[in-house]
Amino acid sequence: MCGGSPSGDAVTERVRRIREMLTNIETWNPFCHGTSTVFAEDIERRGLQPRECTTDDIPVCRPSVYKGKETSRPDRVYLSRVERGLDVCLGSAYGAIDVFGGDAIVFGVNIERGSEKRLDSDEDADEAIKESWAVEKCRDAFEHPLSPLAKGRIPGKLLSRVRESMKEEGPFSKSEVNEICEGLPRWALSLMFMQTMSHQGGVTPDQLSEPESVKSLEVGSLDYDEALFRLATSRGKRGVIP
Repeated sequence: MCGGSPSGDAVTERVRRIREMLTNIETWNPFCHGTSTVFAEDIERRGLQPRECTTDDIPVCRPSVYKGKETSRPDRVYLSRVERGLDVCLGSAYGAIDVFGGDAIVFGVNIERGSEKRLDSDEDADEAIKESWAVEKCRDAFEHPLSPLAKGRIPGKLLSRVRESMKEEGPFSKSEVNEICEGLPRWALSLMFMQTMSHQGGVTPDQLSEPESVKSLEVGSLDYDEALFRLATSRGKRGVIP
């Protein structure tokens, strides 16, 4: 069927498929995390761990390198999308060497399906989620999936399917868009709004790539494409950058 509105059954089916992909964390892989070589050996051995805090009555935590509006939570690991949030990881890596020394590096991260219950928003997205601004960004993306905005909000591996669905079944109706965007988990809205999310507790070593030098990930680097591919390759499974 080309053009017009799809039947009720078709609406339900394509909305179901899109929602299923949006709420499957593997759709958003790979992620990245910027840090310093000071921590590289420990990360390769233990994985990414939340900031360490003392067990005193008033705990003191290792300083955060995160420079968001809100204070980062010490029980979380923060991850950004490689596809659209790599600059955040580069900035975190440079922030880490400013505080701790060493050289700036980035780890690639592949989060496995079934881990969604451990995922949450980046606290800098919380106001946008509370005020429904993040949902509005989602609606804009699915109402205009051919726009550059959509490319920044919808994971590439899903966006190609969304665009194909438009060709076969016509544009998304307002009701379809609402069904897709309303009630999404906080971590998904956080990723759509600002490309970052938080992970409760640690990320195991098998979900990480080997560390990459920040210099190899800067646009213009002769090793740029290969470095992106390596970031998407974890010890346990391979991610794909659309």
